[in-house]
Amino acid sequence: MSSSNKWETKKTSGVARNAAGGSLRRRARELFDLLLKQVKAFGPVRTDAVKSAINLTHQSHFAMVYVRKASLTIDLASEAPLMSDRVFRSEQLGPRLHLNYVILSEPEDIDNELLNWLRDAYDRAG
Repeated sequence: MSSSNKWETKKTSGVARNAAGGSLRRRARELFDLLLKQVKAFGPVRTDAVKSAINLTHQSHFAMVYVRKASLTIDLASEAPLMSDRVFRSEQLGPRLHLNYVILSEPEDIDNELLNWLRDAYDRAG
């Protein structure tokens, strides 16, 4: 294979990778926009982008959103660990403060259960 043919193969596969990557990032963005729209129904919400995530703040921080290729990972505060198969990790940060992690891959993941957890965290932050 000549060097120009190798370049064309690399170039084509790179375009395919970028197109797929753009589509995956677009899905994560759509999930974030839907999540933010639902959370803003609670009242004032400020978003603060940090190096690896987006903080959701009422009067204080109540959740953090980590953007992945095709999904979002959310950590949200609660008084006790959230008992659900959806919570893949929970950390105790204090006597009445737990951090719970949930993955959102589809719009259907932004359901009443998640919104109730976020509402509780929002209310605690106000």
